[in-house]
Amino acid sequence: MSKTAIVYYRASTSGQKHTIDRQKEIIKEYCTKNGIDIILEVEEICSGMKKYQINLCNLLDVLEKEKCILICSCPDRLTREYTFGKYIVENYNVIFCSDPSMSHETKLNELYFAEKEVKKIRERTKNILNHLKENGVKLGNPNATFTKEQIEKAHIVTKERANKNENNIKAKIFIQSLLISTKNYSEIARKLNENGFKTRKNKEFCCTTVKRLIKRYNL
Repeated sequence: MSKTAIVYYRASTSGQKHTIDRQKEIIKEYCTKNGIDIILEVEEICSGMKKYQINLCNLLDVLEKEKCILICSCPDRLTREYTFGKYIVENYNVIFCSDPSMSHETKLNELYFAEKEVKKIRERTKNILNHLKENGVKLGNPNATFTKEQIEKAHIVTKERANKNENNIKAKIFIQSLLISTKNYSEIARKLNENGFKTRKNKEFCCTTVKRLIKRYNL
């Protein structure tokens, strides 16, 4: 077994960021006991149900080059999206500190139940909210007003989401390759659409959306 590793820590929300400290303790203790050198530590704050965890995807690129181990505290900290998790454990050497000797089949089962658990929670939450509405409880405040700071913060959040959007990132990479041979936005949009790329709103590309992406990522 290789004695070098890349480790991955994840919390679903900023409010749960403190859980990363515990993940670090568990993983570093395991690595120390087993003589494993950590060459890279990657943190991510995002839902495990996302099909494109940006930092994790970037980590996989490094993992491919370094040919080392990927260590995570447990399966649901890696991801809660089963298809993505299955791809990772089938193509990389992954160790979960919750059970370092976990078999391949068990890893897949754990990832499956991690996804199923989140879906159950979402369904329960949805049912509770529907029940409250049916009983006349008003959710939210339709007459709310927002300060300038709140509006600016909302714009920043929207921009960050657009920058991290899976469709945008995929299109960005393809656009970079096209810009080598053409600067024509219409031509780039046509090739994006021909190759099945979609905007972050799952629509076809046009000159405006191409121009916006080029500007957004400073291509």
